[in-house]
Amino acid sequence: MRNSVNAYSATVGGNPLLVQGAGGNVSWKEGNALWIKASGTWLADAESSDIFVPVDLSSLQKGIASRNFNVKPATLCNTSLRPSIETLLHAVMPHRVVAHLHAIDVLAWVVRRSFADEVATRLAGVCEWTWVDYSKPGPELAHAVHRELAIRPESNIVLLGNHGIIAGADSTEDLSRLYERVLFALKCPEIVPMAAESHPAVPPWILATGYRTEYDPDIAALAYNALLLDRLQRDWALYPDHVVFLGEQPAIHNAHRDHESVPALSEQYGYMIVPHIGVFTRPDFNKNQRAMLKCFSQLARRLPADIHPRTLCRRDIGELLNWDAERYRQSIAR
Repeated sequence: MRNSVNAYSATVGGNPLLVQGAGGNVSWKEGNALWIKASGTWLADAESSDIFVPVDLSSLQKGIASRNFNVKPATLCNTSLRPSIETLLHAVMPHRVVAHLHAIDVLAWVVRRSFADEVATRLAGVCEWTWVDYSKPGPELAHAVHRELAIRPESNIVLLGNHGIIAGADSTEDLSRLYERVLFALKCPEIVPMAAESHPAVPPWILATGYRTEYDPDIAALAYNALLLDRLQRDWALYPDHVVFLGEQPAIHNAHRDHESVPALSEQYGYMIVPHIGVFTRPDFNKNQRAMLKCFSQLARRLPADIHPRTLCRRDIGELLNWDAERYRQSIAR
């Protein structure tokens, strides 16, 4: 089982349309062990690194049975790695193999206010599915999914509002086929075209900061496309990982503020978006952050201009940014 899980994890983890950076997770159950990806690790590394941690499944199941969704996963080996924030979410899924993805096509649906109604016809006959509204990752999300599965125990797909999707099956082969059908049904084409990049001369004040130009077309488009710029300013906080790695607001800087210091948000997160000039990053802007910025661009291009998605509220954002578990993931990324 482990070899097939490693291969499957590396495949989905290497596809940025399915998983970005350290996001997403895969697990499998074997006897009394729930093997789960360690917090802060990348699924893409599954075949080259030891990224899975075994935890005591029976203790988690006892906690769930007694409605204790704050039960702590107990590791079954000596390791410096921490089990994923979403360990309990995988434990409430009854399937042998479970995969939680942040697929961009799915995100383009689950950020919408009435996404369940919109996808119902698309998923009819494709799978047994259900959905939950946004809940804070960890115990709250696991509790919400557990409640929903108690009502619809036949579900092998759960859509997670403003978060992603989780699916379960008996094998990685079955799981792969299930996801293939679901992602085909929820395919969301790019509506906002990529803007032509003019690459104007970089103002001297930017050169003086030590920031460098980002040439990735998905990331650069955030500075050149009017619709994407509007989406940045209006609908920034769409899903947890985006906020955790890029902050509660976009780091947008006015190109006409010559010789002013770079704003605090840019300094904190290591990037700045200068409308119609470009996107600029510091050398320490890490690969998790770059993956999240690219993901936002790809997601925003799949949202029609007249769609006003649900964004995470100030309380949601505060719970994420002041959470030790997410600070730990940030430290691993750095």
